[in-house]
Amino acid sequence: MIKVFLTGGDEVGWALDEDLNLMRKVLRQMPEISLTDLKNCDIVHSCSPGGLHEISDEQLAGKKVICHMPGEPFRYLQQPDFPKVASKVGLW
Repeated sequence: MIKVFLTGGDEVGWALDEDLNLMRKVLRQMPEISLTDLKNCDIVHSCSPGGLHEISDEQLAGKKVICHMPGEPFRYLQQPDFPKVASKVGLW
């Protein structure tokens, strides 16, 4: 069983939250995947780079990180904290 933690919504009830809800719905239909909390997961799956800002390197140690880049990539590349977030991601 693969244990996955989902993050990356923006809590405003719009596009990123909908992306997160759709990911949750799809992954719940996959019998080989179990949704869990950050501490117990194998994979952190974020629907946006913003979902990784508050997760420390220590919390990610030993976990695989998948992240979506919604919208235009150049917007994220212009953010000063993007390189730190980008270094945490193993698969875009």
